Amino acid sequence: MTGFGRTAGALSSRFFVAVTAKSVNHRFLEAGVRLPEYLWELEPLVRQLASDTFARGKVDISVRVQRTAQPEYSVRINEQIANAVVPQLRALATEPRQPDLQGSWIERWKVSKPRELRYED
Repeated sequence: MTGFGRTAGALSSRFFVAVTAKSVNHRFLEAGVRLPEYLWELEPLVRQLASDTFARGKVDISVRVQRTAQPEYSVRINEQIANAVVPQLRALATEPRQPDLQGSWIERWKVSKPRELRYED
């Protein structure tokens, strides 16, 4: 009743998938499923597949998906919008930057204190 199986292959030209199943003897069927977060909605389906396939045992099923190629993007630029946005972005780039509130605790303390308690360099 102990077993191990693995299969892998191209799901498409952009994705590769590997599925691993391990089992050990157990009185009842106990299925454990590990999926990538974006496939969690498939967990009931995988559990049902395990239930239809195995009568008993502790079965661990793991699915791993890897992207093998990036998608090709088709970009169209609306020149009217770009002509309105680009000058504003250039103007923002020349303005003095505000303090980074996500920085160290000392930087956050300097910014958060009232004017009379501010730490000055």
